[in-house]
Amino acid sequence: MAHIKLTRRANFDLVAIYDYSIEQWGEHVADEYINGLQNVLLLLQDNPKLLTYNPTISSRFQCFRHQKHWLICETIGDVIIVLTVLHSAMNLLENLKKYEPSLEQEAETLYKRLKN
Repeated sequence: MAHIKLTRRANFDLVAIYDYSIEQWGEHVADEYINGLQNVLLLLQDNPKLLTYNPTISSRFQCFRHQKHWLICETIGDVIIVLTVLHSAMNLLENLKKYEPSLEQEAETLYKRLKN
């Protein structure tokens, strides 16, 4: 079983997704969507091999799609680090290029903290 850790960016993304969902469709729908994302995290924890490399999104990071969002992850040992959660309508490749240096650094910091 893998351990799941979220970067600050991923936490920010989830809050933004929740807030946007409340504004657009109400609290019930927002709760259901976030619960779905939480279930995906549990699924990945038990089945880390479900993460795949998708060169149209990133050649560096692993991905998993849940409905309209992509979880962008890095696996280090038995730790899955969720780097960011991006909507499929966004220019994923461009956004990842913009965030990649800070995401890599945050993933490495999280991993080091876990090992100490």
